[in-house]
Amino acid sequence: MENTNLFQAILNSISEGVMTLDKDWRIESWNRAAEKITGFHREEVLGKECLKVFRASLCRDLCPVDKALSCGHPYQDVEVSIRNKKNELVRLLVNAAPLYNERGEIIGGLETFRDVSQNRWLQEELQSHYGYQSIVGISAAMQKVFETVSNLVNSDTTVLILGETGTGKELIARALHFHGARKDKAFVAINCSALPEGTLESELFGHVRGAFTVAVNMHM
Repeated sequence: MENTNLFQAILNSISEGVMTLDKDWRIESWNRAAEKITGFHREEVLGKECLKVFRASLCRDLCPVDKALSCGHPYQDVEVSIRNKKNELVRLLVNAAPLYNERGEIIGGLETFRDVSQNRWLQEELQSHYGYQSIVGISAAMQKVFETVSNLVNSDTTVLILGETGTGKELIARALHFHGARKDKAFVAINCSALPEGTLESELFGHVRGAFTVAVNMHM
């Protein structure tokens, strides 16, 4: 009993959801993070088949634990959509691995999972906000802008965007960045009018020590 309590305490200290399954796909352990993510308390799921708890579309044919058991090694970073206790859609990033006894025989499976719904929501928000397809405009001029952006997203060239204040220059710039090869890099917007004219060039492109008073090395 003491070892069981210690094992459960260890599981509860892990920030990711953790469950273990026997060879009949029945849940044998379930930690506190799993309760928080799914809404199901430990007492509600122990002894139940995992597919009846997760209700995921890939449970029957593409189960991560089944894949891990089939190949004999961990199956990592699988994105799965499940229904929580409130029947809300939750997106999980799942890792699965087979469990072995001291004789090297498979006795079940281990699955860890974390909720990435918020990350997916942020990604979709970014896509919606910065995707040039969502920029409103049906005029011939705007269609020309869309065509130009489409032609530029895969090119490695400097782009100069001109227009009056409030016409959406930065939105177009962000759309180009978001859909381009450097989308995983930072997008830095600089208000050049707020920079002193004498140091504008060095602020944007860097300078070498001694180029002007108090200048230190700053290569871009």
